Amino acid sequence: MFIRGKSLFIFLLIIVFSTTNVFAANISDVDDTIYQDAVHYLIDNGIMSGYPDGDFKPNNDITRAEMAATIVRAIGINFVDIEEKSNFNDMTGHWADKYVSVAFKKNIITGYTDGTFRPDSKVTFPEAITLVVKMAGLSSEVSTTKSWPTNYINYAHEKGILKNVEVTLTETATRGDVAILLYNAFNILNSYDNIGVTKATVNTFVSNGINTEDIKSENDFANNLDYCIGVETTLSYPNLNESTNIPINYRVYYSNNIVYQVARTVVLDKDTTTTTFYYHLPIDEFTNNEDGQYRIDIISNQNLIKSKTINLYTDYSYETGIIEDIEVKSLKFFSSNGDFVEENLRIYTNEIPRTYQTKCIWWELEISYPDLDRTIEFPIHFKYIKKSNGFAYGDHTVDYSLYLDKNSDKFIGGIYSEKFIEWPTGTYKVQVYSYDKLIAEEDFKIVED
Repeated sequence: MFIRGKSLFIFLLIIVFSTTNVFAANISDVDDTIYQDAVHYLIDNGIMSGYPDGDFKPNNDITRAEMAATIVRAIGINFVDIEEKSNFNDMTGHWADKYVSVAFKKNIITGYTDGTFRPDSKVTFPEAITLVVKMAGLSSEVSTTKSWPTNYINYAHEKGILKNVEVTLTETATRGDVAILLYNAFNILNSYDNIGVTKATVNTFVSNGINTEDIKSENDFANNLDYCIGVETTLSYPNLNESTNIPINYRVYYSNNIVYQVARTVVLDKDTTTTTFYYHLPIDEFTNNEDGQYRIDIISNQNLIKSKTINLYTDYSYETGIIEDIEVKSLKFFSSNGDFVEENLRIYTNEIPRTYQTKCIWWELEISYPDLDRTIEFPIHFKYIKKSNGFAYGDHTVDYSLYLDKNSDKFIGGIYSEKFIEWPTGTYKVQVYSYDKLIAEEDFKIVED
């Protein structure tokens, strides 16, 4: 089957896009047809698109590639500068590869056992219907007493998703059919009654993904990939005549771009007027190691319930503590035969002849350090200052690690003169930093041959 994945995750069909498709104004082959409203709505919201010739071609069969692109656009991922590549062996160079990659990673679609995706194969009606129901976050309401695809088709018919669509199970779905299915799903979502939330509060707290006890509300969090950000939400609402399931969408923004989103269902009990629920946002899913300010929007049926702004920062307190206790054994410079740095070829010297300007000035840093609780990153930042005038001639950083099972190490690196245009003769002070702490200082001299 073409579709798989958690239905609640695909609730984000309701996202409204800010960029209108470039072909939207030119679409004419759906005007005054049953497809008109659906196609223009989806194009205006960036979910489907027309062709460069100005047509939508509603009678064309929809392919697996087109469906994958529709899925990804519908969940709010906009590819402007983002590049993704899938591992399917028939997707290399295909226009939809980035969409297929994302949809596959999110367990929305799957490929075939031979490693192919078959992007140009057609999507059947049962597959298209199932996808739309799941995208709308409604699959939890589908009967489990009947087998697929009957259960999904019956449910879609009862809800009105199949309105104006003539379903033929043995045939493939067309672009026009899929547009109407999606449009009908939007209308259903948009017609849900607002539950009338009168008050909402949101707390965020450090969480290991399991415990919600001893909640500590915070605004600043260390960006530690071993933890989650816990979100506690309390809703107050009027008395209900019956218990109600409502969709809740968590949407995380960084620099006004959606970086993570997930949806779940929350039950409002008719015998209560408040409910509190939790979600644990996995930091490594959305930070991409980027420190800064993030915004969490909590949304239900297109209504923004509450926003919460948090600041994430990388906690290097352990690393900087280790750096304080590093002992530098030596900082040496050496010439070498060409680009080879084998120890038996090194000529250690603090005077580098001009001959080596077109080759490399090599450095060797030897340190010892205390016992570690874990392997840590050890960025080494070099600064080169000409002593005669104090001019900062260059700097560079190389990334190394200090390992758990060691207490000393020797690091080797090189400086190619081409990076600095030309090394004038003279004496240079070399300062070595790690985590902004000066750990070593030494001179070398560029001399005439």
